[in-house]
Amino acid sequence: METMDQPRESGQEESRRLWFESIQAMADGERVLVGSEAEYFPARREVLVRSWGPEAPEPERYNVPPEICGEGALLFWLTEQGVSMPRDKLEQALEQAGITENFFWLVQEAKDLGLRLREAELTPELTEALIRLSVDWEAENSCHGYRKNTPADIEGNRIFLLEKGDEIRGYLFGRVERAQKSSSVMQEGTSCFEVEEFYVRPAYRGRGYGGMLFQYMEECVRGEADYVTLGTATKDWQAILNFYLEEQNMQFWSARLFKKLK
Repeated sequence: METMDQPRESGQEESRRLWFESIQAMADGERVLVGSEAEYFPARREVLVRSWGPEAPEPERYNVPPEICGEGALLFWLTEQGVSMPRDKLEQALEQAGITENFFWLVQEAKDLGLRLREAELTPELTEALIRLSVDWEAENSCHGYRKNTPADIEGNRIFLLEKGDEIRGYLFGRVERAQKSSSVMQEGTSCFEVEEFYVRPAYRGRGYGGMLFQYMEECVRGEADYVTLGTATKDWQAILNFYLEEQNMQFWSARLFKKLK
């Protein structure tokens, strides 16, 4: 089940903390071990020169936090500080950090809007928050047969959030599954990320949040799943099909229709 959203807009609000946390979580993980502060910056300088070239900036000029040691994290942090980075070096850094260019710009755009995109670990507090949102969704009466969640509906899923501060503005959860049998679309055993629920709060629809969250999920499951699949029971089928087919480039598989006879 899911809800609709519209193309996203650009924004200018700064949020360095959100940007750093998202990118650091996806950095290449390489650590530069140092024995003293005197060795610290030269060691990180070597890391930068390896990707950037001899013209790499001096880390000490920008007060780089000590926890940022991975090559990808260093490059991204300096870029965020306004250090000009040649496009070929950015592409190289993305490749070395295992991050797609689309992921890079999604997180950057979220940061510009003061938002945070992340995959979250399920906690009792998050479970309660998602159940409260599902109560709101049920009250909308926008999907045939939708009922609020129980903890069992959420457990075992990967959960993706779009937040501003402590407020969840949208969520998506699902899991990687394997096709039980061959079909006209995929062979038996094909890995798919099945979207179980996708919801953006009504006050924040029409801002492109849904597209950002959906594409963020795609980037996170890429490599683990060959397809993203979902079903919908929405009553506003024209808008939802436009969102998925036109904006998210999904393909139509099948539909189940009904008509009550008088």
